Amino acid sequence: MQRIQLLTPPGLCGSYRTGHDPHWIPALRSTSDTTEPGRAGTLADVHDDGTLILDLDGEVLQLWNHQPGLLAVLAARNDNAITLHRRWRILRTASDGGAYVFSLATVGEAMPCPGLVPA
Repeated sequence: MQRIQLLTPPGLCGSYRTGHDPHWIPALRSTSDTTEPGRAGTLADVHDDGTLILDLDGEVLQLWNHQPGLLAVLAARNDNAITLHRRWRILRTASDGGAYVFSLATVGEAMPCPGLVPA
């Protein structure tokens, strides 16, 4: 089984809404989903507002995460290679001995982190 690393700097968010901190249940279930396994692709672009552009073999998706800068840095370590687990709204990028895990939302579901006032 692949080791999962949940990265959330202390006090940054604390929300398990889609697109925010990944909850361990969907993160774990996505690793063993044989019905709808993850799809490999690339992180094609990242916007400051959290919008992510994913390319899955020509299928381009626009999704959202509250930590776009962190995701961009970690994916860049892997030539922007990612795996999308659409059913679980989970995105992974490889780490030493495992993967970094991010929760995804649609752009329309994007919400600010609790306690933050939108700009």
